[in-house]
Amino acid sequence: MMLSCIKNTNILASQIQLTPTDGKEFYFDNETLVGKVILKTKETISSEELSLSFIGELVTSYTTTPVTTHSTSTTITNTDIFLKHVIVLSSQPNEESTLADTENFNAFDSTLSPVSTFSFTFTIPDSLPPSIFAFGGHIGYYLLLEFMPHGEKAKEIKKLPITICSSVLPPVDPQANTYSKKKGNLSVNIKMEPSYISSEKPELPFEITINNPGKDTIKKIK
Repeated sequence: MMLSCIKNTNILASQIQLTPTDGKEFYFDNETLVGKVILKTKETISSEELSLSFIGELVTSYTTTPVTTHSTSTTITNTDIFLKHVIVLSSQPNEESTLADTENFNAFDSTLSPVSTFSFTFTIPDSLPPSIFAFGGHIGYYLLLEFMPHGEKAKEIKKLPITICSSVLPPVDPQANTYSKKKGNLSVNIKMEPSYISSEKPELPFEITINNPGKDTIKKIK
């Protein structure tokens, strides 16, 4: 996790740290992000001077075709911010900072400059399109940390990419989650629980219960 240094600001180094920090690579709808913003500053700053947002953006690009022998093709990129949710930061002035990037630990030595820690909790909204990176564009999400000194324009400090995976949820009505079929004494019940799909484990969580009191021979289930 890289540290960032913003020139001509009160902030010397910064880090957005999610908990747990065990190599989690993707998140889902309704999952809660818990983390900290850790800053090394020239002097103490307040949470009112910071802004942390969860951003969703759609980026598309295309290449124009030359219309004359003297013209050249041009790539045009459009960025649309379709989601921005401001996250509340809570100050934790007395908490000891634990950094994932141990190589830069000295950058946060509080004996040289103040180190400020702010905690946050954020629940990812429902029904978001998953992160997609393809030729011609992408849908991406990230946490954006900005510094807003009084009377000055907001300055970007840090971006932390957040990958959102496809999710599958059953209907709200519990009765609609179950399918039953009966033939003679044999009955089959199928139930689906809420779950998610990732490219690493593309499975749907079906539970199949077969009641076969007559112990009939079952050749195939499909």
